[in-house]
Amino acid sequence: MAWHMFSVVMSTFVVLLVMHKLAPLLGLVDNPDSRKRHTGQIPLVGGVSIAISLCGTLLLIPNFIPFQYVFVVSIGALVLLGMLDDRYNLSCRSRLIVQALIASIVAMMADVQLVTFGNAFGFGYVKFDWLALPLTIIAVIGAINAFNMVDGVDGLLGSLACVTFSALSLLFALQGDIAHLQLCLLLMCAIGPYLAFNLNLFGSKYRLFMGDAGSMMIGFIVVWLLFTLTQPSGHLSSLASTTRCDRLQHYG
Repeated sequence: MAWHMFSVVMSTFVVLLVMHKLAPLLGLVDNPDSRKRHTGQIPLVGGVSIAISLCGTLLLIPNFIPFQYVFVVSIGALVLLGMLDDRYNLSCRSRLIVQALIASIVAMMADVQLVTFGNAFGFGYVKFDWLALPLTIIAVIGAINAFNMVDGVDGLLGSLACVTFSALSLLFALQGDIAHLQLCLLLMCAIGPYLAFNLNLFGSKYRLFMGDAGSMMIGFIVVWLLFTLTQPSGHLSSLASTTRCDRLQHYG
């Protein structure tokens, strides 16, 4: 795993440099306006670079996590949507439709669904049954757009993502889910080089932003991992679903 973490850091660094050069040709740049105080065109390729490095690494490690190819394809679809939005400023309706479609496909193909709140309300185990799919779609869209809205200050989204994945890695470690713990570590390794570019550690010449592609991708990965960690129905967990149900009821 140490080698994979090192390769993710280096590959992200290289991809960031390449995409920084390609961004103007692809039209993936952020221009200053009345709401944006930066000067000059800033490449919007941080998220794209992170996705390329992360997904490339996962494709080289077969069966690293359950439903890995669904995970990678979903990230690819969201990154493409984000790139189109960064380039052409898509309407809210079109973005929501595509996000809902991706959430529906993931929920049905990977069994990543919000099926229970456990005993969160104090009056018994709450199970959603037929409401699981629509609630899952709402939750996924909400997480995607919540992280998208956070991306407005240098270093904020990347730092928030690292804090989130650090907390999730600790929870997965406590649960004994080594695969998803390692995935969280790989994500932090991929985000690290982006933060260095975003915070001008290499000079303003190489400054870049995450872009909608990155913020939507991070929101999706966070909600995927949260469902993996908390929901009893998924084959995503390394623990048996019945065991997790019993644990939820016990601690509820």
